[in-house]
Amino acid sequence: MSAPLSEPTPAEPAPVPSEHAVPELAVGGCQACGSQPALRTTLRAHQGLVLIMRTTKSRATLCRDCGTALHRDMTARTLYQGWWGPASFFYTFVVLVLNLVQRIRLGRLAPPAGGVRPPANPGRPLLRRVEALGVLLPFALVGVLAFAFKDAASTAEVGSCVRNKGSEMFPKVVVVDCSSAEAEFRVEKRYDSGYEHCDPSRYAEYSETGRSGFTLCLVPLGEEAP
Repeated sequence: MSAPLSEPTPAEPAPVPSEHAVPELAVGGCQACGSQPALRTTLRAHQGLVLIMRTTKSRATLCRDCGTALHRDMTARTLYQGWWGPASFFYTFVVLVLNLVQRIRLGRLAPPAGGVRPPANPGRPLLRRVEALGVLLPFALVGVLAFAFKDAASTAEVGSCVRNKGSEMFPKVVVVDCSSAEAEFRVEKRYDSGYEHCDPSRYAEYSETGRSGFTLCLVPLGEEAP
């Protein structure tokens, strides 16, 4: 006796997407608004935290306007947060260049069309944002360091004049103009090591140890080394 035939179960209808849903379009549509054309991009934001650093990375398929909006936001954050650390200072330049390459690619796309919602507003251009002032930070930092070390004893060469602004026990030697009334000693010899020594019968000595150590052999102005 044959088993009774069961009636086929009707296929369930495909769910109707909400008018507000944003599909992950595999055919190149923007993942933010659904518009076309769109391309795969990788944008970054970098933050320096003195001794450590953090980089945020966003990979997405975006149209011109949505990609430009994300580029401006992430680059603006990098401009004022990225410089704060020795390694971050240099890595920030890398992030800015990588983001610029993506921005050029996005700018070559046609205006977005056919999306399920309006594309993102790109907002003000980077150069019209307050965060753009962050690009001045590395130049300001270099200027401050150059000013701070311009008269440091480490910059003294043979023939330079120096002055001790400290004491014999705690010297603070700085480079001064030889024609200045502040000049006390002239550098007769310089060793690029803090462990070399000058002839004590001929010179006063000032040295600093460490990786950038040095030794200066000094004679008082107006006197010649014997």
